[in-house]
Amino acid sequence: MRWNVPLVAGVGFAALVCVPSTIWAQVAPPLGTAAQFGALGNSGVTGSTGAGTIVNGDVGSSPTATITNFNPPSTTVAPFIVHTTNDAIVQQAHADAKTAYDALAAQGPGTPLAANLTGVTLTPGVYSFAAAADLPASTTLTLNGPGVFVFNVGSTLTMNVGSVVAGTADPCNIYWRVGTSATLNGTSFMGTVIADASITVGGGNVSGRVLAGTGATGAVTMSSGGNTIGGCSVPPAPPTVAKAFDPASITAGGVSRLTLTLSNPNATAIDLTAPFADTLPAGVLVAPMPDAATTCGGAVTATAGGSTVTLGTGSTIPAGSCTVAVNVTAAAPGSYLNTIPAGALQTTTGNNAASATATLTATCPTITLGPATLPPGRVAVPYSQQLTASGGTGPHTFTVSSGALPAGLTLTSGGLLSGTPTALGSSTVTIQATDGSGCTGSLVYTIIIAAATCPVITVGPATLPPGRVGVAFSQQLTASGGTGPYTFAVLSGALPAGLTLTPGGLLSGTPTTLGSSPVTIQATDENGCPDVIAYTIVIAAAVPTLPQVFVVLLAVGLTAVGYSRLRRRARAV
Repeated sequence: MRWNVPLVAGVGFAALVCVPSTIWAQVAPPLGTAAQFGALGNSGVTGSTGAGTIVNGDVGSSPTATITNFNPPSTTVAPFIVHTTNDAIVQQAHADAKTAYDALAAQGPGTPLAANLTGVTLTPGVYSFAAAADLPASTTLTLNGPGVFVFNVGSTLTMNVGSVVAGTADPCNIYWRVGTSATLNGTSFMGTVIADASITVGGGNVSGRVLAGTGATGAVTMSSGGNTIGGCSVPPAPPTVAKAFDPASITAGGVSRLTLTLSNPNATAIDLTAPFADTLPAGVLVAPMPDAATTCGGAVTATAGGSTVTLGTGSTIPAGSCTVAVNVTAAAPGSYLNTIPAGALQTTTGNNAASATATLTATCPTITLGPATLPPGRVAVPYSQQLTASGGTGPHTFTVSSGALPAGLTLTSGGLLSGTPTALGSSTVTIQATDGSGCTGSLVYTIIIAAATCPVITVGPATLPPGRVGVAFSQQLTASGGTGPYTFAVLSGALPAGLTLTPGGLLSGTPTTLGSSPVTIQATDENGCPDVIAYTIVIAAAVPTLPQVFVVLLAVGLTAVGYSRLRRRARAV
């Protein structure tokens, strides 16, 4: 059991009478936003003149935002500020001070104390005064111990000139709830005073906070300077910035959504004190359709084709977080690191301490060349074939990346393959197309140059038999009239699904789909002389099932008895 000290008022009282009392579970009240203030009023705050008062905490007043004699001669210590308006932070602090005032009262009367605190030494606990609490001039109240002290004062709290509140207690663990007004004229005072009415601070130092006006009105007045108030105020947390691209990888020329997340860990909204801008890395631009948006209080600016995204001065970040988002693009392939430096987000609670980075990767699109095959040429006969490319950013540039064109032919950068072939033969060459961003695609061609005069080559058979779904199909194509061996290939159209054609002319496979497929097949002899033949390959349904055969037989006169016997035989099989 802890022994607390009931006190009796009287001049020169020094003896302590120790009696047992109830143990009260004292706890620090929830200060919320009020924790960051050194001086908080209801009807105003007046700083001292002359040498001024240094407040190590925010200064503000709500609902009447009248702040006098600050900056200078009285000042706050960075990062703390003077709130010259009844902003959201001051309003929240005022509401939180009221909550803390009620929370202290709810902790009970605790140990009653006499009004005169001369020569008193106390340990942590809950203490109460029926009316006033008074520390006479040049006397000391000693508070010792690491716990929480709660003082509930019925009316006024008065610390007279030369009086001292001292001891081993942590000033930030001491709370004074004052029913009316407080006057702190002592040499030094410890604790947070939360008064229903006004608080006056004389020339001494206050290690704690002075929070006035939880009732109908109340001001904080610093009557003389050269002193300090504070030491327990908790500075507001600075904002943080994060960013991301979605998707993080795009094809060159594609679009990604850039999202900037601005986080505010405080209980109230904070304001930007300067424009917040994200400068995109070289090569990344705002997309043609920016779709710029923000959930922050304010307006975002992002111009199509521009390189910055800006949230204007005066914008707000609510408690928690908000976002700024815009569509961006990268025309050329590469890896782009986007960095927002520390200090770029400037607010009323400070600047972002850490940088934010995100990487956007742009890859090459698929570039497809056409046509898929090139027609044969003839010696001494002019040849011309325009190559094309799709995909990527035009125009495309064409080059020979490997192999060699047939003698007499050239390729322009625009993709025109032309000239007059001078020699028989077959040339394998790789053509590459490069788009405006440096992305490439290629295709391997075999260009056959035949004799100037070719014999008549005939491909057979003239027609192809139909196939059936699910039934193996095989047909050998032949060619005659030229110099063998012959090479067969599909020149246009497509074979039925499931069939393939070998270079030797074997058309085979198992069809998988009903239908009719027009296809042109070319046969080329050893000298490059070609002939083509157009086929229509029909794939019919599979062979009828046995029950279907029975129905047909019945239709032509098979007796029911004969059908029954045939059916039994079929089942036996």
